[in-house]
Amino acid sequence: MGGAAAKLLSRGDRGSFLFERYRGHDWPIEIAARLRQDRSISRCDSAGHLCGSWSFLMPEEIEVDTDKLREAIDEEIEKKSGSLLRSIALTTAFFAALAALGSLLAGGTINEALALKTEATQKQAQASDQWAYYQAKSIKAAILETQRQLLASDGKSAPADLDRSIQKYADEQKSAGAQAQELEKARDQKDDEANALIHHHHLYAYAVAMLQISIALGAVAALTRKRLVWWSSSVLGLLGGVLCVWTWMIG
Repeated sequence: MGGAAAKLLSRGDRGSFLFERYRGHDWPIEIAARLRQDRSISRCDSAGHLCGSWSFLMPEEIEVDTDKLREAIDEEIEKKSGSLLRSIALTTAFFAALAALGSLLAGGTINEALALKTEATQKQAQASDQWAYYQAKSIKAAILETQRQLLASDGKSAPADLDRSIQKYADEQKSAGAQAQELEKARDQKDDEANALIHHHHLYAYAVAMLQISIALGAVAALTRKRLVWWSSSVLGLLGGVLCVWTWMIG
């Protein structure tokens, strides 16, 4: 029993046992010496017997070991922060890949649109040439028709080749008009395709912009360790990714 009490006294936990239980017991010399120095004991004789009457020996101070607790808390924080950083890194890398893909698609669509615009311009120039040819043939046919009418008014018969020339110009005029209309139709088709690609380019540009903002928010989330910022980055990045994939599907 003396060893248990000495252990309690050595760590300062003197309030865990009752005084009356050890009244009159012989204690080891070192324990008795410590008890004589304790002001909370009313009396202790030279033989080490505890005398007097009191109810509890209270500890002078409470010692709480918080080092291990602090280390555990720090480890848990580092664990959670590491998991958050890994999640941010993965989502940011995914959004960066989507942004690169969206930029590539946006560049391809605008280049194709410019090529189609160039072809439409060429078709327009060819159609204009055909309409000019049409007008020239129309003027020549009109001149020959006027000559024939003048000859007829004078009572003279028109040469045979005059009628053939008028008919030839009329046929050439009709052919030029048909070709001009076909060229204009091709021009409109190329122009519509180019406009659709330009619209897709704008959608890709919006998607890339959202992905870039998402990546920037991911960097902020990594620096501040704020999950709310990371969630905002993820939502914006997912919207940009969905818009990019949807534009590619309708294209």
